[in-house]
Amino acid sequence: MGVVEDVRKLLQDLVTPEMRALSAEVKALREDMNHRFEEVNRRFDYIERSFRLDERIAAVEDQIRKPSKRQESQ
Repeated sequence: MGVVEDVRKLLQDLVTPEMRALSAEVKALREDMNHRFEEVNRRFDYIERSFRLDERIAAVEDQIRKPSKRQESQ
């Protein structure tokens, strides 16, 4: 049992702290990526609102559907 206990102790002393440190780094990276993703989404939403593409497309479609005054008089 001496070898098994030595290996277990070695794992606890060396590997476990490294695994915890790696886990903390992965968590920090994940949070940073989530923050960056949210920032990109906010910027995209801002650009989309500033262009108001839906409203512009609807206005063009309305103009196409309505005959112009020149066409009505002919």
